[in-house]
Amino acid sequence: MGDMMGLISRVMALLRPLDARDEGLAAGTGLLTGRVAEQVVTEVAECPQCRKPAVVDVLDLVDKQARYVCTACAHRWTVRDLSTHGDR
Repeated sequence: MGDMMGLISRVMALLRPLDARDEGLAAGTGLLTGRVAEQVVTEVAECPQCRKPAVVDVLDLVDKQARYVCTACAHRWTVRDLSTHGDR
């Protein structure tokens, strides 16, 4: 029985997504958050309200949009076309 469990564990490890992007797509959401989203969209955005720096809060890989949050005033907004906003 122990050998069978070891085999199952190895097979499951091979089927596991390689990175967070694949994991998000595999989960069916296509959403990345936090530091993972910041690594995908590396452009520094400017807050439309206070003109201070903003970072990506949520990245939607399915709809190709990103939600930014201002580091100064906490204003949030969505950029809908990532092809012109720094995605890799």
